[in-house]
Amino acid sequence: MRASSTCGALVSSLLVAACSAVFVPSAPSDASVAGDAGVDSAPPPAVDAAPIDAAPSDRDANAPSDAALLDAADGAAPLPFRVFVTNTAYDGKPGIGGLAGADDVCRQAATRLSSFDSTRRWMAYLAVNGQHPGARFGDPSGGWVRVDGRPVFGSRADVVAGRLPTNPIALSELGAPPQGTSLVWTGMSNNTPGGNTCDGWRSGSAIESGRVGNATRIDQSWQSDDNSTCNFDRHVFCFEQPAL
Repeated sequence: MRASSTCGALVSSLLVAACSAVFVPSAPSDASVAGDAGVDSAPPPAVDAAPIDAAPSDRDANAPSDAALLDAADGAAPLPFRVFVTNTAYDGKPGIGGLAGADDVCRQAATRLSSFDSTRRWMAYLAVNGQHPGARFGDPSGGWVRVDGRPVFGSRADVVAGRLPTNPIALSELGAPPQGTSLVWTGMSNNTPGGNTCDGWRSGSAIESGRVGNATRIDQSWQSDDNSTCNFDRHVFCFEQPAL
């Protein structure tokens, strides 16, 4: 009996040792630690990121374009087309003479406007070689206004047909009446070209003459008021034209 008890105790010791070697506790996993700490270990739900070029929302689709916003911010409404009488007066040979010289006089004067569009052209209202001054004009949208914004002519057709100005041209490029006389070279007899033209606007001689209008009038005398010898200084009507 004693031997049997000794053997039993030995077997028990061996079993305890064996179990201790097999059942070594492992370190807790990250998930179990997180669980024990009360932290949700589930990964965050996936979110579909919108691509950079995703279609805009309905609000964006109806919004004005960047270009339109820039135009509005810059106040880029188209300038009206202006007409004025030059502040400076010239003899019957404005500038270098002829229509080209008179047109250049108008363009130089126009650079003194408070708003000047360098892409547009300027033409003098002068008859030459039997041609109506308006025959070479463009037909700007909205017609022509004075430099203070008051309407003068509604269209090129109004000018050529001899319709009367709504308001006298009267004002110079400086926004005030021109210096000195209100008489303006035109070469017009009523609404008919062919009056005296100071040799096609190439002469400042006292033996030549040219037809003149009056910038302060709104009847036909705006363009056909009298004759003047070409040595006198008169003004020039200038009409703004669309860009080519």
